[in-house]
Amino acid sequence: TTITLRLPAGEGVAIQREAETPPAAPKRAAILVIDDEEEVRAILTEILMAQGHSVQMAASGKEGLDLFRGARYDLVFTDLGMPEMSGWQVAQAVKELSPETPVILVTGWGEEIDPKAIREGSADFVFSKPFRINELLALVVRALESRATSPEPA
Repeated sequence: TTITLRLPAGEGVAIQREAETPPAAPKRAAILVIDDEEEVRAILTEILMAQGHSVQMAASGKEGLDLFRGARYDLVFTDLGMPEMSGWQVAQAVKELSPETPVILVTGWGEEIDPKAIREGSADFVFSKPFRINELLALVVRALESRATSPEPA
């Protein structure tokens, strides 16, 4: 069977989408990215570094916390589902060490996370995979601004 479709030629009308401009971060930040998936770590790092941020990577919660204890970070991204130490556990440990540091929990299970668990957990934001660059950059701005408005530690 052969089917042929003939459509009339367009009248030269082109729809031009306006490119969204990514939001600018209030400052360049030191960011820690913790994810057991190398590709996710690399993509997040590349996007954040392209915005001028300084980024360190860790492949596990333990490695990430070791880095966190040894340096000052303005923001932490952590994957939710990692072996040995979950993102919730990483977020809790970060908050115990530095309550003012925003933690973004990155997950492919965003729709399945109970909102009560988010409120009771130590993560400040939850970001679902797959992600869009502009959404990621907007969240970074929100997180850094939330740090700027939170009280300074004693």
